[in-house]
Amino acid sequence: MSDAQGSEIDRLRRECDELKEALRVATARLDTLLEGSPVTLWSQDRDLRVTWAHNPMSREQVEDLMGLTDADYFENDEELESLGKIKRQVLATGQTARVVATRTIKGRRRHFDLMLKATRDATGSITGFSGVSYEVTDQVLAREQLEDLDRRKDQFTALMAHELRAPLVPMRNLLAVLQQQGQTADVHGLAKQLDRQVGFMSRMIEDMLDFSRINNDKLILRRGRFDLGLLIERLVDPQRYRPLSKQHPVVRCELPQQPVMVMADLVRMGQLIGNVLENARKFTPVTGDVVVRLTVQATDVWVTIQDEGQGIAPEQLEAIFEPFAQAMQGSSVGDEGLGLGLYLSRRLARMHGGSLVAYSAGPGQGSTFTLHLPDCLAPDAQPNELPNAQPEATQQTAESQPAAQPSPATPPHVGTRKVLVVDDHEDSAQSMAMLIDSWGYPVQVASNGREGLAQVCDWQPEVVFMDVRMPVMDGLEMARRIRAEPLPVQPLLVALTGFGQKEDIERSLQAGANAHLVKPADPIRLKALIEAGQV
Repeated sequence: MSDAQGSEIDRLRRECDELKEALRVATARLDTLLEGSPVTLWSQDRDLRVTWAHNPMSREQVEDLMGLTDADYFENDEELESLGKIKRQVLATGQTARVVATRTIKGRRRHFDLMLKATRDATGSITGFSGVSYEVTDQVLAREQLEDLDRRKDQFTALMAHELRAPLVPMRNLLAVLQQQGQTADVHGLAKQLDRQVGFMSRMIEDMLDFSRINNDKLILRRGRFDLGLLIERLVDPQRYRPLSKQHPVVRCELPQQPVMVMADLVRMGQLIGNVLENARKFTPVTGDVVVRLTVQATDVWVTIQDEGQGIAPEQLEAIFEPFAQAMQGSSVGDEGLGLGLYLSRRLARMHGGSLVAYSAGPGQGSTFTLHLPDCLAPDAQPNELPNAQPEATQQTAESQPAAQPSPATPPHVGTRKVLVVDDHEDSAQSMAMLIDSWGYPVQVASNGREGLAQVCDWQPEVVFMDVRMPVMDGLEMARRIRAEPLPVQPLLVALTGFGQKEDIERSLQAGANAHLVKPADPIRLKALIEAGQV
């Protein structure tokens, strides 16, 4: 061997030693980082056998895992199959997978955030995969607890709404009776004030429920074709709108001469525009004006509500759309309500694919709210009448379509149709009976489902208004038994309850009810049902 060759060999040895030292330092550094990290790293071949691992799960020793498959240390067969399916998919497709997997370790369910990436040889063939996992058990449990709390909150909200509605029912019924009788001017004025407050309380309850429904994605739009201009006219009509005070500003409409037929949810669109209109009327003095304009550009529809009210500070133009926000400070009526109206209106606008924005030059300069609904014109729309439905979503949001149940018989002459009221709340039942009696219909009362079933079989009423939650036998069970009875004529069954969630309506219809109304129901609607004998 020549001196030159010896020198070259020595140089190569030194370079090799330097590389080994660099590798040792890098490996030690990586080990130090990983030892202080909760991350687990490992590799498996195509047979799902472990070929390398660091910080292995359940503190197994690395050497003990070598050559093992998942089946050798998984305790739960379902968890083994679920993760095995994902791993086989990575081996088959070469695509990286990111999942949260569950593994039972010593009887305790633990959760891991996994990322699986295929490994390849020099030819590009998949030889196995490498995995990275991080335990997220605490996060998963925390999320499950939050979801459970959220469910309980929804249940509490629904129950609270039911309990709050209960005292409103006799108040509204007795008011309707009082308004039909002769009154002095003073009594008439007091009745109007009380009626306004009942309506105000009802709207607050509905806002609270809608807030919960929207935040939990439980509010479903029921789109249909209607004339938006006619809806606006009805909302503006002072005979339909219950003002918050005796005096309120004049509202003017600027509408196209031709009907503006749109595809949208009639009730929710009425709620959307009605909330903004109510806001404008609330903050505009009686000497000011409120103008509602409806314009169409191509397939887009614009609704603007301009008022001469208190105006909005620039920094509050977005804040007013936050839930429970009260941008108007110092107003005698600015603190009324829950502060949810504008929030709900903007969310409903977005659910329709549109937007709702506010503009104001500042305090004292009035404000303008603009609703933009793109591509909402009904295709091939033909002018027709607005469906006979309440535009105010705060009135009958849970009103349903007829169920596939036995139809009532042909109605007899008005005034002879017998009506049964079934409700365990004595004041609600008696006040409703008084109201129905004032309309000239024979009426009886039952305090639970068992009594109601007996009276249906004996007295055979044509219309039954029934509460859902009652002792002894609830309204749904009563409805099922009525439908099973071989009656000469099946009655019109109307669920009248404080629960108005989508699942509540479905349960009523499935039990045999023809309709589901939310308390306190509009007396006009109740009377119309009795007169028609059908939904």
